[in-house]
Amino acid sequence: MSEVSVTLGAGNTMIVSGLLDVNSVGKCRDAGREFIAGGAAQVDLSDAQVKGSAVIALLIDWQREARALSRELVFKGASEELLRIAQICGVQGMVRLQSGRE
Repeated sequence: MSEVSVTLGAGNTMIVSGLLDVNSVGKCRDAGREFIAGGAAQVDLSDAQVKGSAVIALLIDWQREARALSRELVFKGASEELLRIAQICGVQGMVRLQSGRE
């Protein structure tokens, strides 16, 4: 698995790639917050590998940051694993997750 990274792509899309787990979510939290403050409106998760539920806390944190700026984030490219974790945690209404098929 590759190291996690957060970059800004076309159309104010924040791109998350690499392994998101309990050890890596803290590394990308602040970068994500900066991109959100700069106007990022969507997050592309299609190149992210999810391991465990720590990623849910990260997505909720980013959503709260956006809402504090009167914006909503859309999380695109969510893997089946991430969708399953969100369902188990009961947070589907807190974060707008779209599967890779949408």
